Amino acid sequence: HRAMLAGFAHCASREELHIVRDGWLLALASDLCPEEYEPVRNRIVLDPRVAAGASGAGSSDGGKGDGTDDASDKSKEDAADAAAEKDDGGALARTVASARKSPAWDNLTRAVKAKAFEVGSDLDAMWRTLEDGRVQWLTAASAAHPLKMTL
Repeated sequence: HRAMLAGFAHCASREELHIVRDGWLLALASDLCPEEYEPVRNRIVLDPRVAAGASGAGSSDGGKGDGTDDASDKSKEDAADAAAEKDDGGALARTVASARKSPAWDNLTRAVKAKAFEVGSDLDAMWRTLEDGRVQWLTAASAAHPLKMTL
């Protein structure tokens, strides 16, 4: 799962970082929590947006992918999903956007974190360290840009 985590080095925003984080959780779940992973995997496999993205075609269902209008979706997740789809972050962004819409998503993330806790790992703390470091680097890099332009 190092390859998944390596993707965070290309992220330019917290939303992109959260896509990589959730892709990492999906990858861990596929190995560690197959029962919790299966319903999420099924949602991804059956999502026409994921398939359309893989073939290069677009979707005409307003971005939901499942033909429904679920008003209970969390606005933060929706914003991240919209960002993932707008910048065409590739298969990972489409896959994560679909996975987040699965009714089993929260159960999957809890199961992965519980498995990690069993072996003394705090995935939230690990990710927070990576994310905070990347955001600090992005802030420093963007603050240095005007100085570079002046020089």
